[in-house]
Amino acid sequence: MGTRRSYVIVHTATLIALLILNQIETAHLSAPAFLVIWLFSAIILALVCSRWKHAALAFGGILGGACTGLILAISLYPSLLARLVLTLIAVVLLTGGAFLPIVRHASLRTATSAIGAVGIIYACAILGSSATNNKFASWTNAWLHLILPHDSDPTELQWGAGISKGLTSACYFLWMIGAACDWYLKQRVGDDTDEARDNVLGSYTAAFPPETFQTSTSARIKSLWVSFKERLRSGTINTGSEKPPVYPSNSHPASVLPRFHHGPNPPPVFRPRMPGTFASDPYDSDSDSDLEEETSSRRMPDENKWTASTNYS
Repeated sequence: MGTRRSYVIVHTATLIALLILNQIETAHLSAPAFLVIWLFSAIILALVCSRWKHAALAFGGILGGACTGLILAISLYPSLLARLVLTLIAVVLLTGGAFLPIVRHASLRTATSAIGAVGIIYACAILGSSATNNKFASWTNAWLHLILPHDSDPTELQWGAGISKGLTSACYFLWMIGAACDWYLKQRVGDDTDEARDNVLGSYTAAFPPETFQTSTSARIKSLWVSFKERLRSGTINTGSEKPPVYPSNSHPASVLPRFHHGPNPPPVFRPRMPGTFASDPYDSDSDSDLEEETSSRRMPDENKWTASTNYS
């Protein structure tokens, strides 16, 4: 992201400088004037790209598409209309892909590697040329390929020159090297979002004591694109609907009361006895005064009820 912003700042400063030169009569800008333009572009774009993520994605896609169209225009040198159409298609594809989560990284990889390749070759061509011997005119005037037609002055574009082909081949090589390095670093050093999410959930659940741990299902945070597709499939646009909790509670919590309180009959009654009398366990007593759950149907017809009161009467 930082590399993309730096290239955007450099190209924007160059564009502003060229626009200023087009409006004034001087042939070149002084060093302090160009430094002011560079700082102005750097501060404005740094604030915008740091504050809004979508602005950084848009700048990267637009500039990457423009650089991709420029590479194709210099290497294929078709008609002016075809050059503009190729550039427009590249800008639309890379900018649109930067906003789609599925192809975002691939689009940004292609765009940023194209920006880096064009920036390096463009800078080398400017540093290697002079006012008397402009042998790198095809790349020092690179952006003129999107403006001038085929029948323009050949000294400005130098279509098909050997030096131009060599610089274009170097640009393609740097483009592929940049994309390959980004892919390799993504595979080796890049963060795995699923692994990071599992680590966060693991550290969160490990903080609970074992007796309070509950088995639950966690819901992954959905992106805006996934939520939008689900709303289209369901045919609803209600964004205020309730979402299931990340850690749902048990529908039937465990009770802390003794189990005999859950029965339909009341618990046994504990009554004091006179000193010297025999008192049996109330839970095993068959006295109707203590427990009302005993019925006459559970005794034999000739069986007499034997309790502590009849034993000592």
